[in-house]
Amino acid sequence: MLIVPTMPTVTELFDALMSGIDERFTLEGQKKIGEQLKNASPEEKRRIIGDFQRAMVEYNKQAGEYFTLLQKEISAYRAFVESAAHDHEEEQAEANLDRGITT
Repeated sequence: MLIVPTMPTVTELFDALMSGIDERFTLEGQKKIGEQLKNASPEEKRRIIGDFQRAMVEYNKQAGEYFTLLQKEISAYRAFVESAAHDHEEEQAEANLDRGITT
């Protein structure tokens, strides 16, 4: 049985991917980082910003992979629906012919 593809919200997707990369940079974690940056030394700020940039590179890679997979699922679902609709139309046409109804 084919399952309808689901799409998470932007927030759900970001947090789901980022939590596997660096929990500090989820949306909730960014609030804490913002507070840390206020009191951080210039060196610590550079380190955090560098970590964030590396995390975003990985996030973009994983998001691209996710969207490629989602596109494949959507294409498969669309093909299934179109095939089912075509089969249904043929069954209706055959049933109509059996009853002597023509269109």
